[in-house]
Amino acid sequence: MIATLHGIYHYPVKSLGGNRIQQAQICSEGMVNDRRWLITDLNGKFLTARRYPRMLLWQASMDTQHNLTLTAPNGDSQSISVQACRQNFEVTVWKDTFIAYTASDEVNQWLSKHLDTPCLLHYLGEKSHRLLKDYNTALSFADSAPYLLTTTASLNALNQHLESPVSMTHFRPNLVIDGDFEPWIEQQWRDIRIGEVHFEFLKCCTRCVMINIDPKTGEKSVTHQPFKTLQHLQRQLVDSNGDTIFGIHLIAKHGGTIRQGSRVDVSKGH
Repeated sequence: MIATLHGIYHYPVKSLGGNRIQQAQICSEGMVNDRRWLITDLNGKFLTARRYPRMLLWQASMDTQHNLTLTAPNGDSQSISVQACRQNFEVTVWKDTFIAYTASDEVNQWLSKHLDTPCLLHYLGEKSHRLLKDYNTALSFADSAPYLLTTTASLNALNQHLESPVSMTHFRPNLVIDGDFEPWIEQQWRDIRIGEVHFEFLKCCTRCVMINIDPKTGEKSVTHQPFKTLQHLQRQLVDSNGDTIFGIHLIAKHGGTIRQGSRVDVSKGH
């Protein structure tokens, strides 16, 4: 099998727009600059595009010192220094509750105004206080795993069944693999080497209706696509167990740098 790393993406703020990059530094809690910031309600519960779809229209970038610049859909922007995020605040992402560091009142008022809901912005910190269940390793603000891998083969197979094809950005992957392999085969991959870094399969990625939001417009599909079609296709697969799956979650066995175009080697489970 010939496979290469076709695309690398990171998402500095959970549920805001992502960035395609040429290379990434890999560490156990997730790639550097990926989901290092989080927006919550005033009680610390995370907010996502599932409820606020227009969050996907926001742009976020980080500099070499991990400082953040946010740009709202109307073009207004705000820069946030990690040095200004000093107040400990208890946040909750799904079932995990842990400590993060909250931005200034000025930043939170600006963000609340532009998101049109009272909210707070938090920085993960240099060392995450959240642990990946069963692995005792640090985890970012990502849903449940440090890395998400998808393949162009599976996207192409899905799009063949859609009246309006979707882009890979609907699925918010970190790593996109291209190669001469069958669609959905990634669900059987267990060890993945990308360049100098060794990744290990954690679990398949179960999907929700968030993939029905167009990342370019922030609008939800009135026909419930592509989720409805993906659900139908996955029910035909022996290994889907009834779940609606697209992509696989990974953990990194060690750190290193990966680059777009790197060779990918995989081994399947028994």
